[in-house]
Amino acid sequence: MSTSLLYHGFGIQGPYHHVSTKYENGAVIFNIAHNSNIKCPECRSRSVTKKGIKPRRFHGAPIGNKPTYICINSQRVRCGDCGITRFLPLRFAPREKVRYTKGFEKYVLSL
Repeated sequence: MSTSLLYHGFGIQGPYHHVSTKYENGAVIFNIAHNSNIKCPECRSRSVTKKGIKPRRFHGAPIGNKPTYICINSQRVRCGDCGITRFLPLRFAPREKVRYTKGFEKYVLSL
């Protein structure tokens, strides 16, 4: 599967690529990952060091009657220039600490 379904179907664009798709209990689960060109979320420097991951799972807009989920290992980085240690922001999430995508938010508001 290409990354274009993530972009056109779910509005996920930017530094992500499709890794795999699973079908479990009637749900479609898309596994995505950050691209390799990682920058500091604060100063945009490329001199960053990976400092761990956190698995995250987001509700996506459904495909027909099937629920969809977007899974990503959120990358934590430390910047060599400004010294901060943070998780990379996820552009497809409307805010921090939510478990749904912007596309799912738009879908719910349109009901």
